[in-house]
Amino acid sequence: MSDTTKRVLSAVIMVAILTGLFFIGRFAIGPLIILVSLILADEIWVNFSKKSRGTFYYFAAQILILFSTTTVFLKDFSASTIDTMVLFSLGTNLLLLLYLFSSNSRLNQIVRGLFGNFFSVGFYVSVSMIPILNLIKFDHWIKLIALLLAIAYSMDSGAWLFGKNFGKTKLWPAISPKKTVEGLLGGMFCSGMVGLLLSWLLFSSFNFVYLFVFALLGGVSQLGDLVQSKLKRQFAIKDSSNLIPGHGGIYDRVDSLIFLSPFYIFVIKYFNY
Repeated sequence: MSDTTKRVLSAVIMVAILTGLFFIGRFAIGPLIILVSLILADEIWVNFSKKSRGTFYYFAAQILILFSTTTVFLKDFSASTIDTMVLFSLGTNLLLLLYLFSSNSRLNQIVRGLFGNFFSVGFYVSVSMIPILNLIKFDHWIKLIALLLAIAYSMDSGAWLFGKNFGKTKLWPAISPKKTVEGLLGGMFCSGMVGLLLSWLLFSSFNFVYLFVFALLGGVSQLGDLVQSKLKRQFAIKDSSNLIPGHGGIYDRVDSLIFLSPFYIFVIKYFNY
């Protein structure tokens, strides 16, 4: 079976599972997000940092993530508290952007060290999942998450499609050799169009301003992918794991999604979705 066939088949299975869980409700999606958080931390600890699962620090990180994500999922926080938590997630992403665009070797060493520390791994994963966990508390949470997924993955698919057929100018060869400027622009265009269409279909809201807003959000999701690409190069690995045939690991699938989510939260609040 070719890699492309594996990739398509895995994607179909993941979409089918996710769709089924959506129909069951938030008490099916919430545990899925918590499980994804635990696997994500496992991939960082074992495959990035090359550390053993059978240590106190591994279990400490997992307990920290399990406790924090479960608390966020089950407890009803005030709007101001939620905004503060999302700001923490946004701040973490801004620090990762500093890491992405910096060539400072000292900063690279610091990030490498943080990915090998149980507390910082637990903190990073927990904070990254907070916006998505809060999204499922909205009354129209299925529509909001569908729009978020559509923006992130239409960016990914559009970048692949345009890059494969029209890509000539390398975007950032030192970080991700296969990505092209044409792919980036094509992916952003797809995010903008898909976001505009879903905004109309799901929320009965149509405004051409959304085309640019969702295109920019698509570009933000691509930054999350580039951050992970730099991390993988620094840790000398190809994929975060081989858990998903044709796709790599959980981190390979959610890197752009968790990076995008805090920006997305503030956008939907601004536009009163």
